[in-house]
Amino acid sequence: PSTSLPFLIGEGSTLEGASLDQSYGPYDYAKAFYQLGKVHYDKADLFQSEENFKKSLRFFTEGEEPFSKLKILGFLIRICSERLENLEAEKWITKAEEVVLDLKERLGSLSAEYYFNFGLVKNYGGAFDEAREAFLVSYQKSKQENEPELLAKCLLALATNYYQTKDYETAINYLQQLKQLLKIINKFYLAGAMEFYLGKIYFEMDRFDDALAAFDSATANLLDKKCW
Repeated sequence: PSTSLPFLIGEGSTLEGASLDQSYGPYDYAKAFYQLGKVHYDKADLFQSEENFKKSLRFFTEGEEPFSKLKILGFLIRICSERLENLEAEKWITKAEEVVLDLKERLGSLSAEYYFNFGLVKNYGGAFDEAREAFLVSYQKSKQENEPELLAKCLLALATNYYQTKDYETAINYLQQLKQLLKIINKFYLAGAMEFYLGKIYFEMDRFDDALAAFDSATANLLDKKCW
């Protein structure tokens, strides 16, 4: 069945006022609430975004989807950080660390996706060196496993990591690699994020004209993003 707005379908049990149709499985609802969370996040409606991500997380917990849970936890961490709710952000970081630890114990071999998510969790917690090591492993493994979309996210993550530690030249190097890769795969949100970080880096380097051009390009890419 369609999962675009399942909380409007039928009658059944409820989750905080949302009517749920029991013919849908937990994964259907988890995916739908996740999509709604992303839509509200893109609209900067952090309250509604947080509510939907929390609902999605509850269904994914039941469905045992660790990588999906880590994506949701990442959004919740960012939302709390944007609202300067540090204690709440730390709570979600701790939860993400628990998911990563459980994932490591259950996996037979550690994939590029595992190392990428491990790096994200460490980055959220400010452990930038550990995060960078994980991103570099994921970077190598994603090339070996022929995962171009994951490779693109690794490049952005590495650039972000180096930006946060003020190694601007290395950050630019990874963003230039990402720019070449995005000529092959169409990911508007990655292109927008890439230009946004280029703008931030150029600004820190006092390259103000380059920064302005990058921010303009980021805005154009993000406005073209088709997320709803």
